[in-house]
Amino acid sequence: MRAHVGVVVFATSFRKWSIAMSDKDKLQRMHNRGEQDASEGNLSLPNDPLRMGFAAFFASAEQQTEWEEENKAYLEGRKHTESQNGSCFLTTACVEHAGLADDCHELVVLRSFRDNYIANLAHGPALLTEYYKVAPVLVRQIKQDQNCDAELASIFSTVTRAVALVEQRNYSEALLCYETMFTELKGKFFPV
Repeated sequence: MRAHVGVVVFATSFRKWSIAMSDKDKLQRMHNRGEQDASEGNLSLPNDPLRMGFAAFFASAEQQTEWEEENKAYLEGRKHTESQNGSCFLTTACVEHAGLADDCHELVVLRSFRDNYIANLAHGPALLTEYYKVAPVLVRQIKQDQNCDAELASIFSTVTRAVALVEQRNYSEALLCYETMFTELKGKFFPV
């Protein structure tokens, strides 16, 4: 009897360890997928509630937590690749235009803001997905525009305002400042 109990305890412990390892493996795969998608320009969040529709709405709390963890691992993978590639498209374009380096104060502050504030908002992954989809097109369109210098100077002005707000820890205002600029640029330069 005692040996049987030991086997059951071992089997139960092994199953919990096995599940934990498979969860860890799944999260690592999501991280790797995020890295690959970022390098290939694929911009869709794997467990996007908007794309999933009713499945997301009716999912159990446990399933929703699992999806959130997977999305977080995926975004961490994206951030890893994007931080190596410097994927703050609009900010990078305007600071380059201003003659600043890729590791200038403005880019460092806004990348940290993106990674530590925006990415952790409930709607943050959706905001970042849209940004990575639209911003490269905006930059191309702006660089081809006859008023390129004025547009990039205007973006840089907004960037410096957003950086100042971040440094004052007024994160919601900084996000609103950047979102407003982004929305205006989409209306002006993004093909419908």
